[in-house]
Amino acid sequence: MADRIEDGLRAGIDVERFPFRPGEREPGTMLFIGSFRHIPNITAIEWFLRHVVPRILERNPDARLVVVGSDPPPRDLFDNAGRSVELVGFVEDIRSELARRAVFVCPILSGSGVRVKLLEAFASGIPVVSTRIGAEGLARKDGEFCALADRPEEFAAKVVEILNRPEQARPMTERARAEVETNWDMREMARRLEESYRAVLREKRRTTCPRGPA
Repeated sequence: MADRIEDGLRAGIDVERFPFRPGEREPGTMLFIGSFRHIPNITAIEWFLRHVVPRILERNPDARLVVVGSDPPPRDLFDNAGRSVELVGFVEDIRSELARRAVFVCPILSGSGVRVKLLEAFASGIPVVSTRIGAEGLARKDGEFCALADRPEEFAAKVVEILNRPEQARPMTERARAEVETNWDMREMARRLEESYRAVLREKRRTTCPRGPA
């Protein structure tokens, strides 16, 4: 039955746990979240530090990247970033960071599937800039639920735009919150999953039930 489970039912969050706070965020802060036991997160942060952060700092010298996640990579990975990077490491409750920082960055370059951290960001009201791979399964249109960019200069430009004009991202964050409430909340997904199983069982009974004499 595994191949019968819809893709949209494979990940979800308890949306009520994440208050929607689109305003009153710390100016100039970028948030990256990820466990560094996961190779795609290491690749992503290396690419972001090397190719995107310098472009952001050219236009916004006071911008700062906050890196949150268990098993942080070697500190020398951040040597060239200077004071523009704050390595926080593991936190007990990620909601405080999601409520505090100005923009969430998801520069993932490999992997597949829906990323729960993006669902949590969408629910929390923090504007998101992501690669298309990073937002796979969640966003296809740039600016609908998050800003999408794959080239370093484009990614940097979208981050700077949000940092400099956060109010313009408000409609995007409102659409993102509505999206997770409608399609990715665990309660709604449990209802849909139950209905999916019931539909499979009805089909199985229909195809296996013996027919009467002709």
